[in-house]
This record gives sequence, C-alpha cells and structure tokens, in this order.
Amino acid sequence: MLPDDGAKKIPEKGTALGYSSYGDAAVVSETDKIPLKKGMAFGFDFHLEGLPTDRPFHVKYVTTHPRMVKPDGTVLFQQVSEHDETVPMGDGDGHYWYTMRESFEVVPGEWTLAVWYNDKVLVQRKFVVGSTGASSASTTPPKL
Repeated sequence: MLPDDGAKKIPEKGTALGYSSYGDAAVVSETDKIPLKKGMAFGFDFHLEGLPTDRPFHVKYVTTHPRMVKPDGTVLFQQVSEHDETVPMGDGDGHYWYTMRESFEVVPGEWTLAVWYNDKVLVQRKFVVGSTGASSASTTPPKL
C-alpha cells in the first residue's frame, strides 16, 4: 500500500514520529513480504460489522515490531494510535498502514498491525519486513 501524498497528519504521542497520517491509499500489491527500504508502506483494508450506532466508540491501532531506536535513544517495540470513531450504520470500512518514513523505522523482522476495540483484537495482519518473495494474505471481516 502507498499512502496518498496529501495525507493529513494528526499528533499522536504513542507513535515513533509523534503523528499519524490519514488519507487515501492505493494497494499496489498484496503480500506479507515487505522490502527493507525507507519509504515503503504496508497494511491492509478491513470491514467491521456490529459496531455501536448510538455513540462514538474507542478504537486502538497497535503496531508491534522488532526493536526500533529513535535518534534520541528511545527504544520502541510497539506504537499505539487511539481514536474515537463513529459509524452511523453499525459497520464500516477502513484501512491501516504503516510507512517507514525515517531510517530508524526501517527494521527487519515480523511486524503486526492490529485493530482493537473493547480490549479485543478485531482484525490483525502480520508482515515480514526485509523478506524477499511474495505471498498472498487476506483478512476475514470480523463481526462483534
């Protein structure tokens, strides 16, 4: 996946760069094998059903990855972005991606992107960064 250049940046203290990007994305290939290269983006689209329709609900996007060391020496193994969402019809589509924008973010190994609601993983996908070859992966839409 590649994020749209016009992505909106929202401050997020739980992330490596201190912000999350929101915008359109385009899938260019479907694989769980990600090249070890600055600027690479990876993630997935998802559909959720059975969500509250009468109030906002709290969702966490959790990225777990191998040891990452920021320029200030801070060591990260996980990043969390939290939001209150609303879906008027009780279901909705979304996408979750991670872009390795800075050199310190380019770390090889297994990465997991997961969407949480009410202390439960709704959908997650694993990627191997620094791997060669391609393999298809799909995500089954969860029901709450």
